Amino acid sequence: MDIIEFTPAAIKKLQDLKQTQKDTAENYVRIGSRGGGCGVAVSYFLGFDKAEADDKILTINNIDCVIQKGQLLQLQGLKVEWLENEGQQGFQFVHRGAN
Repeated sequence: MDIIEFTPAAIKKLQDLKQTQKDTAENYVRIGSRGGGCGVAVSYFLGFDKAEADDKILTINNIDCVIQKGQLLQLQGLKVEWLENEGQQGFQFVHRGAN
């Protein structure tokens, strides 16, 4: 099982967005988190970026990703979905272990 799971809709959207990034040095999808201390909720993010020395490079569902090595355990079990409905669209992050 991969550290992170992308739903089919998220994979398609990332592939579409990647096509618009063709001529940049930002070849990877960066996945990370912010916050999470002293009662503060964790927020997740993704975007296109280049690999840094402290990153782990992974290929998940044919998508080249980078994750800061220090965040690998925190992101373990994350599911990334693409949702689109009445005027709203965006990526949603859900921990597979959270019930």
